[in-house]
Amino acid sequence: MGVSSAAWGLRCRIVGELNATVLQELEGSAHEFAGVCFQFAKSDTGRPATWVGGEGYAAPVQVIGHGKHILKMFHLPTMERHQRSVFLAALALHTLPLRDKPFSAAPTEAIRGVLRTVEGDKIEVFGNLAPFVEGERFGDLLRSGESPTWSARLSLARQLVIAVEVFEEAKLVHGDLSADNIMIVDPITDSPKLRLIDFDGFFHPEVPVVPCSRRQGGRAWGTPGYRSAAFRKTQDVVVTTDRVAMAALVAEVLLLLPDDADNFLERETLLSQRDIENGTPRIPKEIQDRCPDACSLLIDAVMAAAPDRAPSPKTWRDLITELSLGKGRHPRHHSEPPRSMEEQASPFLVLARCADAEDKRVKLPRPQGTLAPANPRMGWLSYELHEDTVHLTGVVPNTTERYQPLFVRLGGPGADLTRFLDEVDVQATLGDVIIWEDIQIYLS
Repeated sequence: MGVSSAAWGLRCRIVGELNATVLQELEGSAHEFAGVCFQFAKSDTGRPATWVGGEGYAAPVQVIGHGKHILKMFHLPTMERHQRSVFLAALALHTLPLRDKPFSAAPTEAIRGVLRTVEGDKIEVFGNLAPFVEGERFGDLLRSGESPTWSARLSLARQLVIAVEVFEEAKLVHGDLSADNIMIVDPITDSPKLRLIDFDGFFHPEVPVVPCSRRQGGRAWGTPGYRSAAFRKTQDVVVTTDRVAMAALVAEVLLLLPDDADNFLERETLLSQRDIENGTPRIPKEIQDRCPDACSLLIDAVMAAAPDRAPSPKTWRDLITELSLGKGRHPRHHSEPPRSMEEQASPFLVLARCADAEDKRVKLPRPQGTLAPANPRMGWLSYELHEDTVHLTGVVPNTTERYQPLFVRLGGPGADLTRFLDEVDVQATLGDVIIWEDIQIYLS
């Protein structure tokens, strides 16, 4: 799909105004904007298929040749809006792999055109098209009776942290990370997939801030319960502005159980906006005790004097890794099945991860072998198991133009001792991390 220059040469008198009634009447009708052909979906529930938000209307559409999408149409049709949509679509398609990694459904097409109503009125529309996400909203998932397993929670937390980390590298701020702007695909499994949606309020230093459509004095960024107090006081967006929302969401996915809203919080979010504004987060002890380290990082984020002083995505990733290795508590309602006696007797299991794969636990066969079962690309690294150590040997292959040494972090996440090796001959033990290219292997 692409936006042609024809969209800029519209020659018609605009007499209509976009509203929910008009959009409901357009259900099932087909349109073309600058070569993009789409058809509004029909509701199968008797209720309107279109919904309204603070910045505009959203409607499910079928884009010819490209499947189901969401068409966002802004309340305030301005050229600044269109320029922002063009920039974000280019970013999503060419600069950042937002659609697959880091797990986002950002708009991939800027739209400008004229809708013709059933009465013949013409309405100019500025908006964008984003891939449709089949799934469940993050907040609904945490509040449902079938809440995620601990493994699924760790996976969701890791995906969210990676997303924010890559955004920061690209100087992109989502601007409204919240439970309602995250969709979960395959929610009731151990491998759910997170998709960030609703990028209307994004910030990037190369484009103007979002125009104010409803009020004077600038847009109120964020959602109560997730909005940074430091940002609200300074009204100054920086590339780390999403960190407070990230902290609140990661803490929610690690800590909250379906009945917490009624039993402890008397609200849907872990924090109230007043807690954030006052810098005094109040988290019930019953919830804190489930994962004290996550609570500590959340409190640090809320009390940070500025967004860039809040715990970084890497800090959260290190915590999630430790929790994956069983080094922290988690809600007992979501305990994993106990390991078999054979697994418990063997001190060496590995938790393997690479950039495009989920974590997995593999038992190392005794007494020796290679790390290929953990990751096929690690077959060059041999091991020999002893009672409480593992002897690693091998020659690091030169598989890339820039030589990639093996990186062994002894003592687990956060340790000080590191070694860069080409011919490997080291003793490792529980908690050690082996890193090569995009692969990380944790001994547990």
